[in-house]
Amino acid sequence: MAWTGEFLMVLDEGMLTYFREMADEMVTRFGIPRAEAVARINRAYAGEEFEP
Repeated sequence: MAWTGEFLMVLDEGMLTYFREMADEMVTRFGIPRAEAVARINRAYAGEEFEP
């Protein structure tokens, strides 16, 4: 598990992939910029801990 350059949580590879796919879906479905999608994910999940 490691810090990533885009998300504010410590994530394993599986969760990093999940959050990146979630951001991609937000961009595609809602037409928001990727930076906005990442910011929304960070706001919603900051401070959470994820098990591998």
